[in-house]
Amino acid sequence: MGYTIDIDTGGTFTDGFFTHDERFETVKVDTTPHDLTICFMECVTGGAKRFGLKDVSDLLKDTDVVRFSTTIGTNALLQKTGTELGLIVTKGFEDNLYQEDGENPLFDFIVAKDRVIGISEEISPDGEVVTAFDEKEVREAVKKLLEKGARMIVVSLRRSAVNPVHEQKVRELINLDYPKHYLGSVPLLLASQISINPDPGLRTNTALVNAYLHRGLARSLYKADEDMRLARYTKPLLIVHSTGGVARVAKTTAIHTCNSGPVAGFYGSLEMARLYNQTNVITLDVGGTSADVGIIHQGNFETEYPSKVEGIPIDFPMVKISALGAGGGSIARIATSNNKRLVVGPDSAGAMPGPVCYGLGGSEPTLTDSYLALGYLDPDYFMGGQKRLDKKSALESIEMKIAHPLGLRTEKAAFEIKEFIKRKIGDQIGRMIKQKGLGLQDFALFAFGGGGGCLCCDIADHVGISRNYLFHQSSVFSAFGSSMMDILHIYEDSDKITLRSGSGQYLDNYDKYNRIIADLQEKASRDMRGEGFRPEDINFVLDLEIKGKTEAKQVTIEHPTLFLQDKKDVHWNSDIRSEKK
Repeated sequence: MGYTIDIDTGGTFTDGFFTHDERFETVKVDTTPHDLTICFMECVTGGAKRFGLKDVSDLLKDTDVVRFSTTIGTNALLQKTGTELGLIVTKGFEDNLYQEDGENPLFDFIVAKDRVIGISEEISPDGEVVTAFDEKEVREAVKKLLEKGARMIVVSLRRSAVNPVHEQKVRELINLDYPKHYLGSVPLLLASQISINPDPGLRTNTALVNAYLHRGLARSLYKADEDMRLARYTKPLLIVHSTGGVARVAKTTAIHTCNSGPVAGFYGSLEMARLYNQTNVITLDVGGTSADVGIIHQGNFETEYPSKVEGIPIDFPMVKISALGAGGGSIARIATSNNKRLVVGPDSAGAMPGPVCYGLGGSEPTLTDSYLALGYLDPDYFMGGQKRLDKKSALESIEMKIAHPLGLRTEKAAFEIKEFIKRKIGDQIGRMIKQKGLGLQDFALFAFGGGGGCLCCDIADHVGISRNYLFHQSSVFSAFGSSMMDILHIYEDSDKITLRSGSGQYLDNYDKYNRIIADLQEKASRDMRGEGFRPEDINFVLDLEIKGKTEAKQVTIEHPTLFLQDKKDVHWNSDIRSEKK
């Protein structure tokens, strides 16, 4: 068996988990925020060295799989550095983007209000064209958006989930006016390409967030893929998705990379929970920028739908994770709004300049500086001896910025920094368990991430958890977790089909239903064959959501080989309407 490589980029460090036969090695390198493909390749180089290989190509030519979990999209959201967008909507919804209640959070930074233009068009709820759009109006809208600085245009019309014909015709018109072979071609995204949700607000949110991340992510991931090929890796680079699987770059949707690292950590936790026979677990992932807390209950984790990205509801389920600004790089400061008091986070020193003790220009004391001051870290043996830390500068910064203003000794100030984070994380864990109606005695704590080992015992004591686990792989746990993830593609379609009338008569609509299912399976087979799988190795799972007049029912069908044949396949006694996914 060849090598496997799993790499996770965090806000401060990039982690690698490498295996070959029964042996595994871990690598940790500094994240390079200006270009995350640099730290990606440096991590691969570190893995080659751990196995005693001469260079990267000797490793990659015998590697079976490479999985990459990236923070490129998450960083773009946090730093607000995504693409300048323009948006075309159905006229009348420019100010609320199909949201009925309150101010839309998209206007905070995803799209500016003056770069949203409505066009006259209407599709009926049944998908019939009521009002055709005006080509001149569309051309004028595109021109205005480009003049206002839009670098990518999203088209999200009200009922495109029912019938996307108007979105598709708008695309044809724009491509006709701005052909792709021109330097001035206009990148374009249709909401119906990203989501088929009938809720136009949720669909628009999802399309806009995806477009905001798309260009930067595509540039970086294709560069990483090309770097690997130049180093003699012949297989597709697989990208970790927050949906719980991996896919090659060409089949990666930008929005699915958000929070992919923490999700991979959950998969690692599930593996360890099975290994140590633990069914109820609190997961604690303390990285350089944040601390992510989650719950595994009765052997599985929770998902939420709609999930949220930076407070914006989006149309796909995501593992439920509570992210706190409580990582190793979280900055400690004195808040003077009322009385002087210590506050740590959520702002972070990140990878550059990083904590004061890194010696890269940071001047604000951080949680990592407090660990060093308290003796938790060896200044001469950090990151396995790769880095030396400047303890003197860390102490001076804590003294000047925290200890002196509060009238404390330096060590006491460092202790209070650590205690602040302990309480912040511990209180959140307590709230999560209480909301579930569960008892602390039912849970174990799994701690990982670069800072998990420094906090886990204090947090367990604070919360009242008696079982605390730290693993050999904890420092690179999300990279370890992604090694448990398989290739996964999700295909969905939606339609309304009446199988039984109100009078009880069965209707012959099975052919339409079967065509939809067959089309989904054909798309799945095509893509899986493209990733090197034989047809007989492909496993299909069909999630069928059946909605009746008064209730809905979710049905999961393993290995669906055939579909509705006759009235015996319909089990409800009410008028059934089906939406297939």
